[in-house]
Amino acid sequence: MGQAAEPERSAITSTGHPCRSASWLAHAAVVVLVAGFIGLSARHGTPDANIGLGLGLLALGVLGAPWTLPLLVSDELTLDSGVFLAVAAGGAALNLALHALTLRCLRGRLTSTP
Repeated sequence: MGQAAEPERSAITSTGHPCRSASWLAHAAVVVLVAGFIGLSARHGTPDANIGLGLGLLALGVLGAPWTLPLLVSDELTLDSGVFLAVAAGGAALNLALHALTLRCLRGRLTSTP
């Protein structure tokens, strides 16, 4: 009695699930679009409160959570602060990099042989 042949890995398993890379691309697109919206809103100043800029900064803060949590609960920083924008954008970029790293590690586990 011979050994049973090991089943072949499917193309999806050997290259990583297509939804995983699509999730990273969607994540990257949202971060870029929100950052672009903030850039355009900041360029076109308004005499009144810039509600769009505030909403964009809050969205970027949420995309950067948990790294931006101190910004969201701080009383000393305002939405007009450059520090708020820098930390919110940095947190969102860090989460994007961690997302890519996690997908790369998962892909490596799926393609490695036991």
